[in-house]
Amino acid sequence: MKRLHFAVGMGVVCVLCLISLFVACEGGEYIVEVSGSGASATGEAGTLNGFVRDFQTKTEVQGALVELVNNVTGEPFDPPVTATSPANGEVSFDLPEGITKVGVLVKKEGATDTVQFDFLEGLEGEEFLLISNATRDLVALGLGLQPDCAEVTDDAPCLDLTKAVTAGGMYWGDPIDENPIGCGVISFQPDDGQGVFYFGNDALPNAARNITGDTPANGQGTNPGRDGKGQAISYYVSLNKEIAYPLLIMGRTFEAEGSGSLDASQSSANVMPRVYPGTATIQNVYFSKGDFTEDPTPSWCSQ
Repeated sequence: MKRLHFAVGMGVVCVLCLISLFVACEGGEYIVEVSGSGASATGEAGTLNGFVRDFQTKTEVQGALVELVNNVTGEPFDPPVTATSPANGEVSFDLPEGITKVGVLVKKEGATDTVQFDFLEGLEGEEFLLISNATRDLVALGLGLQPDCAEVTDDAPCLDLTKAVTAGGMYWGDPIDENPIGCGVISFQPDDGQGVFYFGNDALPNAARNITGDTPANGQGTNPGRDGKGQAISYYVSLNKEIAYPLLIMGRTFEAEGSGSLDASQSSANVMPRVYPGTATIQNVYFSKGDFTEDPTPSWCSQ
């Protein structure tokens, strides 16, 4: 995990320290804990290996164009670094010279362009996800949005393909040791006012599970709790996101049910270097075991 320090001037310290309700603001610096994504064995330095898989079914995808992008700017490399997935979905890359961390953008006809960031050099067996248009449209319909509107209006809520989709989860540990956290709250900076929807027991986001404030509400169908097997549900999605980058993602859990008290919260954060129009960006928030010796899922968290 890497600590990113953003120096700030006196004129914006107060603004950034308001954000520090979720992450640290020390001595005029904005500090964000950043973790990688993906998980697995280590291969050779300067390389990256993984499998293109469908986001929903986790089956391998053939014929997808996979491209590495800069992990800071989100832009493709020049010259481009690409591969096309074969029948088993496996692709391998040599990273550009001097690059140790990259984003992975996956494209295929009939699917939504999908990008994940923070893949470290030397990783093998990673999972490069691709969200099908069918899954995207199913999620939109479930959240009360029409997926194929000719025009987006207040009277006809629609999935706006000129904007972005963001998704991910909250985990205790790191990308190689992921333990889902339940009954947490995800928020974004800058905040564009779009709701964050959490997944239910059917492995899909639920319109009722929409938190727009700071207070989690367990047992009322409005936040991730635990599934029927007692496993914490940590997944979130937010649609129609404004195109702004970098985008800070903050995750919090609360010691007392319904307290909403920032003094009683545990928090961590990650950064989406970039979100793209009509594209799904998947980024998780990790609560490292070095900073959190116990699972941050609240003891009151239930199904």
